[in-house]
Amino acid sequence: MDKKNIAAIYPLAPLQQAFLWHSLQTSAKAGLLHIRCTLRGEIDTERLRQAWMVVIGQHPALRTSVHWEGVKQPLQVVAKQVSVPWCVFDWREQADTEQAFANFLAADSDRSFDLTKAPILRLALIWLEDTVYELVWSCHHLMLDGWSGAIVLNQVVEAYGKLQEGERLMFPVAPTYQDYIRWQGQQDESATAAFWRSTLVGFERPTPLPLVTDVAQAGEAAELQLAVEESAAVQVFLRSQKLTLNTLVQGLWTLLLYGCSGKRDVLFGTTVSGRQADLPGVEKTVGLLINVLPVRVQVRDSQTLLDWLQDLQQQQIEASKYAHASLAQIQDWCELPGRPFESLLVIENYPTGSGDAERSLTVENVRSGVVSTYELTLLIKPGEQLTLAAESRYGRELEAMLLQLCTLLAAAIQQPNCTVQEIVASAGIMPVEQAHCEKFTTSQPVSADISRETLEGEFTAPQNALELDLLRIWSSVLEVGKGGGLSVEDSFFDAGGDSLRAIQLFNQMQQQLNCTLPLATLFRAPSVRRFAALLGRERLGKEQDQGNLAVPWSSLVPIQPGNSRGGMQQPFFFHGGSADALTWARFSRLLGSDQPFYALQRPDLDGREVTPMSVEALAAGCVREIRMVQPKGPYLLGGHCFGGAVAFEIAQQLQAEGEQIASLILIDAYRPEVLPDGVLTSLQLKLNLGLFWLRKNYYYHGGKEKIAQLPRKVLNRLGFKKSPQKNPKEKNTGPLAELKTQPSNNRESQTFAPKSQSDSVQILPYEYRYARAQEANEIAADQYIAQPYAGEIRLFRANTQTLDWYFGPKLGWQTVAKAPVSVTVLPGFFGNLFNQRSGPLLAEAVKAHLMTVSNCEVAEIKVPAALY
Repeated sequence: MDKKNIAAIYPLAPLQQAFLWHSLQTSAKAGLLHIRCTLRGEIDTERLRQAWMVVIGQHPALRTSVHWEGVKQPLQVVAKQVSVPWCVFDWREQADTEQAFANFLAADSDRSFDLTKAPILRLALIWLEDTVYELVWSCHHLMLDGWSGAIVLNQVVEAYGKLQEGERLMFPVAPTYQDYIRWQGQQDESATAAFWRSTLVGFERPTPLPLVTDVAQAGEAAELQLAVEESAAVQVFLRSQKLTLNTLVQGLWTLLLYGCSGKRDVLFGTTVSGRQADLPGVEKTVGLLINVLPVRVQVRDSQTLLDWLQDLQQQQIEASKYAHASLAQIQDWCELPGRPFESLLVIENYPTGSGDAERSLTVENVRSGVVSTYELTLLIKPGEQLTLAAESRYGRELEAMLLQLCTLLAAAIQQPNCTVQEIVASAGIMPVEQAHCEKFTTSQPVSADISRETLEGEFTAPQNALELDLLRIWSSVLEVGKGGGLSVEDSFFDAGGDSLRAIQLFNQMQQQLNCTLPLATLFRAPSVRRFAALLGRERLGKEQDQGNLAVPWSSLVPIQPGNSRGGMQQPFFFHGGSADALTWARFSRLLGSDQPFYALQRPDLDGREVTPMSVEALAAGCVREIRMVQPKGPYLLGGHCFGGAVAFEIAQQLQAEGEQIASLILIDAYRPEVLPDGVLTSLQLKLNLGLFWLRKNYYYHGGKEKIAQLPRKVLNRLGFKKSPQKNPKEKNTGPLAELKTQPSNNRESQTFAPKSQSDSVQILPYEYRYARAQEANEIAADQYIAQPYAGEIRLFRANTQTLDWYFGPKLGWQTVAKAPVSVTVLPGFFGNLFNQRSGPLLAEAVKAHLMTVSNCEVAEIKVPAALY
């Protein structure tokens, strides 16, 4: 090769190497692609050739050759200039164009390519009618993928139009393929390896395929196309449930493989675009960016299909962070036996053109083949009519398989709230029952606490020592007996878990397993298996002293994440005061799955230290995290108890930055104020507090039968417990008592941690963390002075309060609100609106208000006058 014509030399990407070795073992013909499209218009063929040359000059990947002899590793060499083979054929008089195309493509495939000479492509323009042409672009797959092909075709059409009109050609600057190769080399290999090891731990053999195989017979291909109405229904379902087509198809393919094999632990391959890289402009890069990755999915019969698909989508999001790893690397890291899967799922997702109607040349019916070495390849083509295609090397009865997939699709979009088992049954697919679950392996001896009979029941068993230890702890806290058999795939929440049990769970894991992950980890990893994977990555990060945990602490926890700008509902940011984000899981569910809900919590609930902060400082930290989710208003804010004061200050700060507040929702939240220090006030406070506890205990603890116990409880409350709003002169003996005597101007920089013999900071029990947070909040509330607020305040309060006699029915907010404060009174007691009895009523009332904020029509919701 002429050295003066070399623009760059760099290594091949891992998937390029795979295509290269496959071509060398067979022939370059094995990787050949025919990208075809129909062109309509009066074409100037010379101008079209010039347009191609301009675009090829823009993308180094189209001027690249590959060299492997005499070098340590294969290299790709980019030429500065290339000569592109270009042919024009006139078939307007051709009698049988279909047969002519078949002959042409067969002959073109036989020509193959010399991979050491650039360009590895050629072009043919075939004239079919006066204004109808067929373009055949022959190239090799190791040079580019389908996404890149769409980019090139779009730019060729744009360049042709501008050449015709004499306009200046300007293309957006995009990273070169060399930039992408360099980015790949900069990724954290240890973290990527840890993720894939945890994802594929315990895998043993490929999942059987749903077709008849016959190695003595060549494979076949089949294709089914949905009607326009059916395709539209699929799109409506995806939009309404906020799912991607990729998630839906992966889920259906999992169920079909499950029906064929009876295995609830399913593994198959899928192609990813490779455009998830945090490389600016990567979506415009031309080259081979796609990757083939394993997808492991657990089938959970009792879970609703919709919940199961949403979990699968979250799993995809997590895996996308490590999608740059090659399949060869993953097999090496995980020590997978042979080929991990035999089926490949491909979903076409290509960028579309600008759709400029003024251009004289239009492109239609773009299509290309699939280069696959797997026994079965399933191809999904989106469009006005969704197309399902399958190719098999040795399989038969592909059309029957596609019909089963279509039946599953229909059942899924019509009955998304049915269980997975019901969906499979309604589609007429009867899973093969397994006599036993897969045996698990462990590097540690297994005690007899969990019997083999339990492990071999109809649920997924633990596959390593960590999963086994976690399963024991979770089963104990959730009170699932040995006969019940908690599965490693069962959700903590579905098994009866709540915030109190979560505290017990994490305290036990902290003591027995040295687990220091935050409670909110349960939202990302609600099952033993997923939790074990996260905990394993966190431990690996500590061992390697990486300084970044797998689950970093955050003040903002996405309980029900949603599209903050394009979703059906506005995201609701809710501060819970001293409580952990997990406390609000049930409330968020009661608001509805279509309501994005983000919980806000103190930044020091991670248990390492307490940093007394002002309300203003707490709000400022929340504002920073809220803007990461939703950069611009209007904002929907809320808070409970002390969290109401923080939400109020968040609204103030956002307004000061010029943002609009859609609504500020306060639930049982008093305006912070120190009560006057006087005998009458103290007496009134104690009398009202005693009456409050009398009514509450009578209501919740048995009425007349236990009335005799109430005087003692009331006396205990009055004599030994502090009131909700304390006088600052009262003696404070809590964990933060020493801070009350410190100068106020230094409080934000002070920290507190219990002393030990080594004077080191320890991870504390969760109950103690909340006690410390409560006292820190009381200090902040004493110091906070609420300023006038120009915006709507919507207050939801319990009927029975402790301090409304002093603050008034609007709990003091009427003194700082410039607009009238709207109040909804609900039956119940202060601090208990989120319990089993009052919670549903509160959620319905808040939902009605949220729909009003969103300008939706809602039916009138009537709240009973009393429940007691």
